[in-house]
Amino acid sequence: DETIRRLRTRNLIMVGDRLDTDIAGARRAGLDSLLVLSGSHGKADLCAARADERPTWLASDVSGLLTPGRQAVIEPGQVRCRSVTAKVSGGVIELDSIPSDRDGQVDALWAVANLVWTTDTSVAEPVIDWWTVIATLDLVP
Repeated sequence: DETIRRLRTRNLIMVGDRLDTDIAGARRAGLDSLLVLSGSHGKADLCAARADERPTWLASDVSGLLTPGRQAVIEPGQVRCRSVTAKVSGGVIELDSIPSDRDGQVDALWAVANLVWTTDTSVAEPVIDWWTVIATLDLVP
C-alpha cells in the first residue's frame, strides 16, 4: 500500500519468477502479476499453484511486458489461449495441437493451467492428469 501511495498510481504489475513469494505477494497487495518462466518456478509449479499463488498473466520472460497479455477463454470442459485449446477427456487434459515454437507452447501452458484451475474435481474426475500433457511442452521450463 505504501509503494502504491508513493508512486501515485494504481496501474502496477508485479513481475516475478516465484509463485510463493512474488505472485502471492502481488495477490495479497491486490496487484496484477506476471509470472515469467525464466527463473525459479516452471510449468509444473504453475499448474499445481494454490489459488493465492496464481498469476494474472504468463510470459516466457520480461519481454512479455511489451506484448498483449495472454487471454484464457474458459468454456465448459475446455480453455483456449490464442490458437491452442486444452480440454479434459476421461480425466486427462489434452491439447488440440502441440505448438512447435516456444511462444505457442506458453499459450498451451496457459490454457492447461487455467483448465486445471477451473475444473471442478468434485463433479469430474477426482484427479485430473495434467502432467502428461505439459511434459510434451519441451520448449517451456
